[in-house]
Amino acid sequence: KTLPLPSLSDAKTLPNAAPVLGTTMPSVAPPQVESSPFATTLAPSNAFLPVDPLPPSTDDETFATRYDDRELLGEGGMGEVRLYRDRRIGRDVALKAIRPGHGSRSDLRARFVREARVQGQLEHPAIVPVYDLSLRPEPAFFTMKRVRGVTLEHVVEHLRAKDPETVQRYSRRKLLTAFTSVCLAVDYAHAHGVLHRDLKPSNVMLGDFGEVYVLDWGVAKVGDAKEETAVAFEEGTREAKTAAGAVMGTLGYMSPEQLKGGDVDARADVYSLGAVLFEILALEPLHKGAKVSEVVTSTLTGAEVRAAVRAPDAPPELEAIWTKAVALSPADRFERARHVSEAIERFLDGDRDLERRREMADKHAQAAAEAAERAASSRGTEAHGYRSAALRELGRALALDPTHDAALRTTLALRMQPTRDLPAEARQEILDANHTAILSTARVGALIYASCILFLPLMLWMGVKDWGLMVAAYAPLMLAALLTYGTRRETSMSRIVVIATVSSLGFSIFSRLLGPFVCLPAVVLANTTAFALDASRLRRTLAVVMGFSSLAVPMLLECWGVLSPSYIWKDGAMTIVPHMVALPRVPTVVFLFAITLAPVVISSLFIGRMRVALEAAQRRQVLQAWQLRQLVPDAVQSVVNIPLAITGGSSCVVERALG
Repeated sequence: KTLPLPSLSDAKTLPNAAPVLGTTMPSVAPPQVESSPFATTLAPSNAFLPVDPLPPSTDDETFATRYDDRELLGEGGMGEVRLYRDRRIGRDVALKAIRPGHGSRSDLRARFVREARVQGQLEHPAIVPVYDLSLRPEPAFFTMKRVRGVTLEHVVEHLRAKDPETVQRYSRRKLLTAFTSVCLAVDYAHAHGVLHRDLKPSNVMLGDFGEVYVLDWGVAKVGDAKEETAVAFEEGTREAKTAAGAVMGTLGYMSPEQLKGGDVDARADVYSLGAVLFEILALEPLHKGAKVSEVVTSTLTGAEVRAAVRAPDAPPELEAIWTKAVALSPADRFERARHVSEAIERFLDGDRDLERRREMADKHAQAAAEAAERAASSRGTEAHGYRSAALRELGRALALDPTHDAALRTTLALRMQPTRDLPAEARQEILDANHTAILSTARVGALIYASCILFLPLMLWMGVKDWGLMVAAYAPLMLAALLTYGTRRETSMSRIVVIATVSSLGFSIFSRLLGPFVCLPAVVLANTTAFALDASRLRRTLAVVMGFSSLAVPMLLECWGVLSPSYIWKDGAMTIVPHMVALPRVPTVVFLFAITLAPVVISSLFIGRMRVALEAAQRRQVLQAWQLRQLVPDAVQSVVNIPLAITGGSSCVVERALG
């Protein structure tokens, strides 16, 4: 059977139009539709389309010689659409022309031209292409592709009547797939600054071979264009008409803001798409009412959209989609028509893959949580094994679902909470880092020991009293310089012990210069500080013992009478008795200033290097914490605290790891 062509002239028009709220809507072209039977007979594979012979000449071609009028397809208040044969190309086209008597009106011609250009510039498979535009005085016209098929309105009506052929041909999946194509075509128009403003089932055509067309771009709004036209609705029809009588909008599909005549954006078309989606699934209009006032009230106050009341067979996922699309406030709707399409595609796909990945992520996250609990209650190698297993499971869980809350919390807890003792690999990395630090500071230490030779000219200026003591003091320090320089290539515990012992011996002998209480403590402190920066507790203890011995041994030897005293107390005064050099006034003052300043410089060098290393470690830790914050949502951060400062316990962990 052949479907009848809906014509605008068939709409009932009452003499008294009821003016409603004002809005801006230009004229619209009636749909250029040719009805089509459901059962399409395909031509044999060896058949050829008939091609009209090309006119002998096109130089003096006229409208009458190029186009052959066939039949009327539809008409409206401003224009009519007819089927013509284009002799030049040899094809049928839909030709829209301004109705006789309207071509002289500049405003109507401007709307007519705009409609043709808007539709022609929207080059999309779901938008009927425009072939030609002529602005001759009578008649002005443009030609379009002749489309075949049935409107979505016709399909919904036959589904409501439970027509067996329609039910078999148009399943819900097929209609929803076609609807997603409509959404993408509308989104394409939005991307080019065009709003349709009259989306409804009668403006959607379904072709025999899967084609989907969005018709009737006559009321489209381009950019920020402003039109000043009042709106009136007639009882018995839902179509709003301008003064020229052309269709410009449809009650029941217009958004509340469009009905009020306010500014509209892409979300107004989203509302219309939601109304169309509801009608596809409920098989009845979203806004019902026998009178215009009833439909207007339903639009402005909101209609009943619960599937349980109006569409019991509709899945809850689709109910959520149309409910969001037809929200009264534009801010509560989908922001783009594409988002409506994507939501329906997710429903059509069933999101089976996503659900499966989430199930697998749950299993891996649960396994990780169990492994983390075992790691917390274990020690040593066993704890490290459980911790490694937990991290591997977490990696798999987050690979499957990067937003899995439980996996993120467990990951942060494991990464931010230190273990009781470090794994062997981590321990070795720390030892390697400490070894690198020792090698980098060995050169500085060698230079400091060697710099003691700089004091020799001052001591010669003061006057050497005992060359044996002088040689005995300098020999260990120069040996310490050589050993320290050699540490740049090789370091070991025995070498460090030898360097600490030799340097302490040299400083102890220097106590015969001014005694164990003058200048020597500052020099010993600088030497001890250099060794105390080592991460090993054993080597730090050794450094303290050697430093203490450098002061205590000379003092005890003097107290026991083994060495002659360096100080004499008489009448409340302490006299320094030099044994290595004399103490003339000027050289002695210069020497005392230099040897007092040297420990300050040496300590500053080592402490400065330590501070630079500490700051670098702190920066790395703070950066790591910041990066972790970027990986997880705020909700997870509020559950698991991610500190941005170095914790006091971290150094203890390193100490325990290094023994």
